Amino acid sequence: MVSVEVYKDLVIAWLILKRKWMHKKGFYIDALPVVIDWNGTDVCFYYREEEDGLSCVDDFPDDAEVLAVIPAQPETYLVYAWVDNKPVVLGIEAKGSSHPDWVQKALEKLGYIKRKR
Repeated sequence: MVSVEVYKDLVIAWLILKRKWMHKKGFYIDALPVVIDWNGTDVCFYYREEEDGLSCVDDFPDDAEVLAVIPAQPETYLVYAWVDNKPVVLGIEAKGSSHPDWVQKALEKLGYIKRKR
């Protein structure tokens, strides 16, 4: 039996960045969620999946120019899961928006089940 635990951390703002394309001319706009953890001590721009857990990314790329920081809609969350002790970032959930079944999404991302079409 596969063990799946889903967690949600509060998104308090969006960091809007202007970034250079790696292999072509020009730039693109990126939006990073600014997340605060369950105890209110760590603020991250996003989480990176690593072998032993999720690491809090609290800096951004050198090529990035900050265009704006905008408040997040109340009740917006970054959703992640632990599946058999493996971390996986799943997406964003906001009040009033639709979202997938997070347990199924976690199992799909880690290859436990095939994605439904």
